[in-house]
This record gives sequence, C-alpha cells and structure tokens, in this order.
Amino acid sequence: GLSQESDKGKNFAEGYVYEDVNKNGKKDRNEKGISDVMVSNQQEVVLTNDEGFYKLPVEENTIIHISKPAKYELLRDENNLPQFYYVHKPNGSPDLRFEGFESTGSLPSPLNFGLIPSKKKESFKAIVFGDPQPRTNEELSYYRDDVVSELAGSDADFTLVLGDIMFDNLSLYPRYNRMMETLEMPVFNLFGNHDINFKSEGNKHARETFKKHYGPTYFSFAYGDVHFIAMNNIDFLGLKE
Repeated sequence: GLSQESDKGKNFAEGYVYEDVNKNGKKDRNEKGISDVMVSNQQEVVLTNDEGFYKLPVEENTIIHISKPAKYELLRDENNLPQFYYVHKPNGSPDLRFEGFESTGSLPSPLNFGLIPSKKKESFKAIVFGDPQPRTNEELSYYRDDVVSELAGSDADFTLVLGDIMFDNLSLYPRYNRMMETLEMPVFNLFGNHDINFKSEGNKHARETFKKHYGPTYFSFAYGDVHFIAMNNIDFLGLKE
C-alpha cells in the first residue's frame, strides 16, 4: 500500500472491481469484489485486494482502467466497445479540430469497474484488422461492404484493430463505430499515427479524439492463456509550417 507520507497532496481514485452478475453496470449489495485484478492510471499498476478494492493516484488528465482477466468478460456500450476505463479530465480539452472532452467533473467515489463472470477458454478466435485507414465516407462505405459485411456472424470472441483506424479524418469515428457494432463482439481499437488530432499543439493533446472514443492508448486484456498488451509508441512533435 501507499504510505501516509506519499499520500500527501495527492488525489486518489479508489473503488472496487466486482462481479457484475446482472450486467447493470452498478455494484449491487450482493455482488462480490474480485481480487488480483490489475488496475492502472497509465503510469502505475496495482492489484485489487481480497475484497476487490484498489487505490491509485490521479492527476488532472488521467485514465483509470482495468485489465480483463481470462475468466471474465467486459461490459460493452451500444457500439460493442468494451467498457474497462474511466477518463478523468475535469478541465476538458482545448479547442481542437476534432472532438475532444467536455469537463468530466469530479472524480466518482467510489470508482467501480464491473466484470461479467464467464469461463476461461482453452482456445479462442479473434478477428484482427491492420490499418483500415479510410479517408472519406465513401472509402468507409467500401470498408463496410468489402470487409465488415463479410465477417458479420463470425463466431470469433473479439476483434482487434491495430491502429490507423482512420486516415487523419477523425470525424468518421462515430460512423465506423456503428459499422463495427454489427460484428456483435467486443472491438478493441489501438492508436495509430493516422489517429492523431493533427491540429493539436504537439504531443500533449494529440490523442484527445481517440481517447474520447476508445479510452487509453496503453491497455491490456486476457483471453485463454494469452495476455494482450496494447502499446502507444507514437510521439507527435507538431506540424511544420
């Protein structure tokens, strides 16, 4: 645990990772905590204790997220995007070309994460995309008709998109998300160099639009005996005039 001395002057996120048996996104009184789940603030990683409790320091721009163990599933939103993170951005984003954050307000207390009890599979299937990279709505329609529609109805366990989701036009994310929802499985999206908000001033806010839709650019999750680690190795130094 953190010492009292190291706690001075810091703000903390704390809460529980729990078994969301009824899948309602709330920790009900009869839903127990899950121990030994990794929780991160994008710099540090802690394990939940025997009651499923965690505590992590937060700054003004922090994403708190969990790493899905193999014997659990994640809750998903209406676009089948996995819900494993919380963005804490009380001051919102600066004015950007593409959508950033409004103020997220005060940090919830407790900040809980639900996992759906499942079974660890000895084997699993995944769909992996490399660089879809549509520039326009027209190209996004080609992607829908030539790729996504061919995979609808697949019995894969999840989809992994390996960056360059777009070709610089990040306003297409919402339509892309609605298209990918038709795969009816979790869709994990990784950050690519064409997912940068290029009108931002350097690296600090270059990922705002990606984070708005998909959360952290570093994260991990497990299926079967495989632990997947998503990493961000892209630095944006600003556009040269």
